[in-house]
Amino acid sequence: MACKSASVDGKSEGIVPTKGRVGVAPLVGPARPGSDSVSHANTASEHGRHAAVAIFGGLDVVSPEGQQLVEHDGVVGVVLDAEDPLLRHDDSTLARERVNLETGPGGSDTAFTTLRKVALRATNTPRRMAIRRSPSLAFRASLVLGGGLLCAQPVRARPACRIPPPAADVLAAAGQSLLARHLDFPGGGWAWRSVIQRPHLQTDRDVGAASVAMGLLALWKTTGTADYLNAAARAGEWLLVAAEPVGDGLRWPDFLDAGGASGTHFTSFDDGAPGISDLLWRLGVATGDGRFTDAALAGMRWEIARGEEAGGMPCPTRCQWRYTDDPSNTEVFTGMGQGIAGIAYALDAFAERTGDARYEAYALGAAAYLESLISSDGAIPERPGTTGFDTGFLNGSAGDAFLFLRLYQRTGDSRWLADAERLLGWVRSQGIRQSAGTAWPIEIDPTGVDANDLLATGIEEGSAGIGWVELQAHTLTGAQIDLRTAREAGDWLLAVGVDECGGKAWAEDAGSPLVHTGLDNGAAGIGWFLDDLWRAAGDDKYRRGALGAETWLAAVARTDRVGLYWYEHRRDRGWRLAREPSWHWGTAGIAAFFARLQGWPIDIPGEEPGL
Repeated sequence: MACKSASVDGKSEGIVPTKGRVGVAPLVGPARPGSDSVSHANTASEHGRHAAVAIFGGLDVVSPEGQQLVEHDGVVGVVLDAEDPLLRHDDSTLARERVNLETGPGGSDTAFTTLRKVALRATNTPRRMAIRRSPSLAFRASLVLGGGLLCAQPVRARPACRIPPPAADVLAAAGQSLLARHLDFPGGGWAWRSVIQRPHLQTDRDVGAASVAMGLLALWKTTGTADYLNAAARAGEWLLVAAEPVGDGLRWPDFLDAGGASGTHFTSFDDGAPGISDLLWRLGVATGDGRFTDAALAGMRWEIARGEEAGGMPCPTRCQWRYTDDPSNTEVFTGMGQGIAGIAYALDAFAERTGDARYEAYALGAAAYLESLISSDGAIPERPGTTGFDTGFLNGSAGDAFLFLRLYQRTGDSRWLADAERLLGWVRSQGIRQSAGTAWPIEIDPTGVDANDLLATGIEEGSAGIGWVELQAHTLTGAQIDLRTAREAGDWLLAVGVDECGGKAWAEDAGSPLVHTGLDNGAAGIGWFLDDLWRAAGDDKYRRGALGAETWLAAVARTDRVGLYWYEHRRDRGWRLAREPSWHWGTAGIAAFFARLQGWPIDIPGEEPGL
């Protein structure tokens, strides 16, 4: 019997119990990297046909009986018995073991191992299973079930467009979904499980509770619904539970589960204490609860204590921070997301909030060290002592320039403006003219070791983030070169956007099959920049681009029994990573984009508000 190809129409939402049990063979051994197949059991089934097991990671399954395909919690497959653990919510063992199969060769063995776990848990009856890796690193599976052949192939779903509901309705539904998907933590407060970093309960501003709370604050400010503020406060309470006293400060583990906490404690804005402290300060202001304010200040005390001498000069004259507090870790990053620039931003923000000159001293010491790293060409390396120079916002010179612009705005010291203009001049010099507008390679490395010629679109590494920083420069100085560069970025984004579902979507990189929904690399962040560009330039084509992103996001949103959700990305028309709650990658950030278009005044497509 030949394998049938199947597709998911995007309309089958939820689970409908049917008869039949699962019959799947245990998978024997992982594939070798680069090999075509894995070994399989030698015993064929002597039993009759059974219903098929759903397989993780966006694989598309059809059974010999042709049962209807459904999607549930990121799993695509045929329905199972009502008592099967796959039908349970996020607390099921199998759900916790879901992995993203779209990894490189290094992650393939993990994917195969997980498929083996699924097979072993699904049945006690030996079956024959063979897994074959396609050149694209997707997976194809063939299962012999009592003489009937079951096939699994990468999803080839058409864009699952629906008639977009009004944007205000999408915002409300996204907010209610965030409320409904929280987890009550045994020690107190609410947490959310990131799909990207399953199975742990993360703390940070990237994928953790702090990131979700930021989205909830945006929802509260935009709609006036007190439930969102209350939920943000519950997230703050969980962060208080997770906090670990160290000296007179507080640090946060990467994650806290019921079984214990991570031993890793980050120093960066996106991943650690500065970003969490910033969120807690905002919660303290919004709620009047001094516990949040006190914890925010304690987090920044820990951060200051982690500062080290840099460039042969003591801190705070010049300061750097290792990425984590692990004594064996020597990794230092310079950028806004993972490194010194983001830490300096947080210190400067707390100096403004509190009037405490100590924060400003450390912020300026961090900036002085970054200034000392500027190359003769006018760029800062992603890591000190290396030859890789990123162009973008997260880890690149555009993000570093944003820090210097912020310091110039706060202090009036033209030294910092000169640094910002030097960095932006280098970024502009790396732009590559396109048929419409300008695009930038992700990373420049004269040695070729870390060079990355991909032309990224998003806020994190691409033209949207570079254009957004140029808009901040234009806001401060009125220089037309900054607005012109921002427009060039916007023109390219409009040209490479894909018209779909009545709106507009973008590939992560020019020519890539990978399309994201969220703020970091997707339509939400790009749409945010285009809206900002419309406000600055007054050209309605940018507003149409922003509204196109909003329309597309409304059209590709899905619903389940809990509420509205998005997939984080699509590759080759196969949707992956459903129900990610976070700011950077999921519902919280997408909701904030909708809130921005509906009047939320904070301009924050990354993690730090604009100028």
